[in-house]
Amino acid sequence: METSTLEALLEVTASNIENKRYYYVAGSVSEAETAFVALVSGIDVRMYRHIVDNYALLHTLRKHGNHVREIARGQYAVSPETFHFIPAIIANFDSISYELLKNRHTLIYEKEIGERRYFYIAEIRIGRKKQICAQTLWVRKAKKPPR
Repeated sequence: METSTLEALLEVTASNIENKRYYYVAGSVSEAETAFVALVSGIDVRMYRHIVDNYALLHTLRKHGNHVREIARGQYAVSPETFHFIPAIIANFDSISYELLKNRHTLIYEKEIGERRYFYIAEIRIGRKKQICAQTLWVRKAKKPPR
């Protein structure tokens, strides 16, 4: 079921005891993404949409939301507020790469915002759904500029 805002998705994720899928459309695929994906994978994503669903939010919070564990990894813990950066990451990424992971077409977006570097991982879902769907997100300290 589609939600109208990312905030609404966060709210339903926190209270979803029925384990139903809810999602938010974070945007359309840009021309730069379309060209890149076609070049590296041969997949035409012109009519695709970026989707963030409650399962990706739960996964990310479970795997990257623990402050102590993330500090040990040299990363920042992801909080519900961190997900609000996803539209900015996909609209204006610093870099994008492609990997075929576990037989899934995966895009890795990187974006530096302030003193943090965001890594957003999304899966290209081929077929009738035409989605680039969030998988996870983590945050590291931004790279220091060269001297």
